[in-house]
Amino acid sequence: MGECIEISILSTTTEPVGAMLRFLKGCLKNPEAEESFAVMDNWEYENQTAVDSLAEAMENAEGKIIFAEAGDENVRIGVFAEHGAESCIIDGWINPQTAFSDEAYEALACEAVKLLRDMKSVLACAVGREMYVDYGKGIAEAVREAHGADLWLLPQSAAEDCAGTPAVKIVLKDK
Repeated sequence: MGECIEISILSTTTEPVGAMLRFLKGCLKNPEAEESFAVMDNWEYENQTAVDSLAEAMENAEGKIIFAEAGDENVRIGVFAEHGAESCIIDGWINPQTAFSDEAYEALACEAVKLLRDMKSVLACAVGREMYVDYGKGIAEAVREAHGADLWLLPQSAAEDCAGTPAVKIVLKDK
């Protein structure tokens, strides 16, 4: 198995969920690969309920975790979205059978940022391999404490707060 590539998004709405799933499905050789969707109460998978579509999952999103997954013989992709009262944390992932080349990884990271850059609801985004990001203490602290994040999409104010953070490439978010 190759390294899991992850895209972590902090958003004010669930708007990026569908866009991220469509983007990740573009990594599959078979874009018509069967998808599965579920809604659950927490990370203990309590009250996990399978649903027929992303739209149905989104109808029940408030205070829940949405899960969508698809794959083919070469790649598994998925999206988790945890929708709270004030924000939505969306984690997309690609788990390939073989590792992406550095060039393919960088191209994928740049395309993800390009997709999200103009979405008004997106507050921040990180792209990395085997990544850990915790937005619970704010964006600047998330950047400083993240592991495995290679590229960030940040608003100007957060980027200024992160000045001097080593080994992080930052792309400024459009206003």
